[in-house]
Amino acid sequence: MIKKIISQIHIPTIKKICINRCLGNLAQNKVILQKSINEFCLITGQYPRSTYAKKSISGFKLREKTLIGLTTTLRKNRMYSFLIRLIHFALPQLRDFKGFSLKQFDTFGNYHFGIKNQVIFPELNSEDIPYLFGFNISIITSITNLNENISLLKSLDFPFE
Repeated sequence: MIKKIISQIHIPTIKKICINRCLGNLAQNKVILQKSINEFCLITGQYPRSTYAKKSISGFKLREKTLIGLTTTLRKNRMYSFLIRLIHFALPQLRDFKGFSLKQFDTFGNYHFGIKNQVIFPELNSEDIPYLFGFNISIITSITNLNENISLLKSLDFPFE
């Protein structure tokens, strides 16, 4: 069902892409942390922000205000550049990849998915990677309608099952 767009404000767009990486206990190792920051810079094109633990959890041996991960938010040109590289260069390198599930939309119309390792990005040299870390990627859109979000991402050649 195609909805009539009243004004330019109602055109569905992607607002931003948030990329997170959790390093866990390995964030305390300065060499691994620096390599992870460099990988983030190569993949996203901008320097990541560090994330810290909000409170202590003894079960995870986690203390308050310890570094646990990296995050960055991409907007405008960097966002579209990352999305094109992800869809056309990185995802085709995954084995047995049939597409993403349509069940990963939240109630606000945003799409969330994870990538298990960073080796699929052509910017990285696989010989220099000591550990395989994944990414959590969130695509935040301007609309909450599920069908409009699916058609928006499909128009950008996003691979769905």
